[in-house]
Amino acid sequence: MAVNGQTTNANGDAILISISEPYLNVVEVIGYEDVVKGESTGCFYEKFFRWGTDGVSYSDWIPLTNPNLEGLLLDPSKPFWIQYKYEQVGDCTLEFVSIALELLSDGGVIEFVPQIACCDGQSLSGCQNLVINCCESNWNPYNISRAQQQYEMLSNVASNIFGFCVRYFKTEADQRSRDVILKEYSLFNVIDEAEVKILIPDNDLPTRDIQFNPLMMDWPVQFEVHIVRAAFEAVFGIGAKPQMHDYLYFDQFLNRMYEVNAVAEPDDFMYTNAYWRVSLTQFQDRSAVMYPDKNIEEDKDDLITNVEEAFGEEAENEFRDVRKPNQYNTIGSQ
Repeated sequence: MAVNGQTTNANGDAILISISEPYLNVVEVIGYEDVVKGESTGCFYEKFFRWGTDGVSYSDWIPLTNPNLEGLLLDPSKPFWIQYKYEQVGDCTLEFVSIALELLSDGGVIEFVPQIACCDGQSLSGCQNLVINCCESNWNPYNISRAQQQYEMLSNVASNIFGFCVRYFKTEADQRSRDVILKEYSLFNVIDEAEVKILIPDNDLPTRDIQFNPLMMDWPVQFEVHIVRAAFEAVFGIGAKPQMHDYLYFDQFLNRMYEVNAVAEPDDFMYTNAYWRVSLTQFQDRSAVMYPDKNIEEDKDDLITNVEEAFGEEAENEFRDVRKPNQYNTIGSQ
């Protein structure tokens, strides 16, 4: 196994490609073109990218495809940093030559930005906008990318086969309600609704036993589910994740609505983060959750009911009987 500049010649070799300066005023990435020498059906590069806005923190690695690039939600007021990873599959000699992005700027202009051919680094031949980092060691004990990919694939297969299909209502924080002192948001918007498959660890569905408290009957309010990252991103887009105040309706078996109380990343295989641990609690119809799309609010209202709706008319009749307004009204009053 060896990496020499932009050339690799063994299965598992990888090249990390960075840009030396960020792109500016980018609204959308339309696609990419690259040039690689030596690829065939049996020996090729698996291509990934990650992106950020500060050149320090980046997203997870995402397969480098035009749909994934188009799906990025970019803020033109912030710089756009991107890194690429080319990982060899098969034993042969491959050479990375160049890559270019097709971008849409905030002025509505489509720009084709070449990242100049990666030539001999000693000749200084105009290739300095790409920075290539390669592992010089011939043996990397931490190169377990194949095992991680297999683990992610198995997690996705398990979700597709054994997952419960739920109706998931996705929320996002309203930026106008941001509080930097308390480190929280006070308002949330429901932005989307879709069906997602989730997994329940050990098939441990919440008990149907009714709990009694001094005020009323209630059900146990908290249990854990797992949501596979690939399944969630396939529905809500690359980079989407569950968050507090999301809520989901179990149409199958439970016929109940729950909301997300907490989200944690699991200590899974090599910290792959193939899924999220999501704590669910009993749904509350919060006034802080807004519905810009009234169709989503109507869908939610069709799924749930409450005590006031179920017994409201009967309770009002009871109140009227106790008050006896006709008997106690003063003569001549309205």
